Amino acid sequence: MSTSVEILRDRAGVPHVHAQSTADLYFGLGFAMAEDRLWQMDWLRRRALGRQAELLGSAYVASDLLHRAIGIPEIAQREVQLTDGATREILESFVAGINRYIDQCDADLPTEFKLLEYEPEPFTVSDSLAILRAEFWSLNGRLRTIAIAEAAGLLPDELREAYLTPEAADARILPPDAAYPDAAQLNPRPTEPGLLGMGDATGSNNWAVSAGRSRSGHALLASDPHQPFWVPSSWYEYAVHGPEDSAAGAGHPGVPGLWWGSNSAIAWGITNNAASTRDLYREEVHPSDASLYRDGERWSPFEERTVEILVRGQAPVRHNQ
Repeated sequence: MSTSVEILRDRAGVPHVHAQSTADLYFGLGFAMAEDRLWQMDWLRRRALGRQAELLGSAYVASDLLHRAIGIPEIAQREVQLTDGATREILESFVAGINRYIDQCDADLPTEFKLLEYEPEPFTVSDSLAILRAEFWSLNGRLRTIAIAEAAGLLPDELREAYLTPEAADARILPPDAAYPDAAQLNPRPTEPGLLGMGDATGSNNWAVSAGRSRSGHALLASDPHQPFWVPSSWYEYAVHGPEDSAAGAGHPGVPGLWWGSNSAIAWGITNNAASTRDLYREEVHPSDASLYRDGERWSPFEERTVEILVRGQAPVRHNQ
C-alpha cells in the first residue's frame, strides 16, 4: 500500500473501503472479501482449476476433469498476459489484499479449513481470472437446446413436426398432463452435468423506469439475475470510495469489480441475454484408427495430454484428454 486504507462496516456488515489510490482501494477490497469469504473463494478457485478432489474426494473427479478439459487454467494464464496496465494493477492489488489477510490469519483460519485440515495457498492474478471464466461457463448452459435439436434428428418426421417444431402443419392442443421432452429423455446417453451450466433454475431480467415515470423523480433500475440460492451467496456486496468516485453494489467472490451497482452518475446491472458464446464440435473419428479425426479432406492425429487429478485418500486419477 502507498497510503492508508480504511474498511468500515455498516450495520449489515457490508464493507465500505476508503482509499486515496486505485491500487490501495482494490487492496482493501481483496482484504475485506477474504475476511468474509476466504474459504468460498478458495473453493471457487479449486473448482475452476480442477482441484476439488484433492480436498473433497472422488465425488469431484468428474468435475475436475471437465474443468481441465475446458482448459480454464490455461485460458486464465493467457488472459493475464493480455490485460492492460490499469487492469493488471487492479488485479495485482486485489490478490495482494487477499494474501495479506491470509498471512495475518495464522491459526485463526475459517472453520472449513480446520475441518478439512489444510491451509490456503497464496492467490494469484490467474486464479482470479480462472474463477471469472468458470463462472462464465457455468452461466452459459445452453447445451440442452443443442442436445434436443440433435436428438430430434433421430425421430420420425411426423413426430418431429408435430411436437418439436414451432408451428405444426395442423394445429393441435396438448393434454394438460403432457410435457415437452427434455434432453435426458431424447438422448439415450447421459449428458455430463457440468456441461449444462447451472440448470433450469436460472433465468434473468432487467427493468428500467425513467425519471419522468417514477414517484421519486429519479430513474430506477432493477437487475434480477435468477440463480440458485447458495450458502454463502454467489454474490458479494460492498462499496468502494476512491480518489475519483464512489460506487456500491455487488460482485462475484474472488473477482474484483461490481457486476451491478451505482455511482454518483449512473446505475448498471447484468442479465443473461442467451447469447451464443460456445461452439460445440462433433468430430468424425477414422473408422479403423481411433487416433485420427477428419480434418477437411484428410485425417489428422488427435492431440492428447495426460491429466492427473489428485484425490484425497486415494491414488491419483490419470486421464487422457
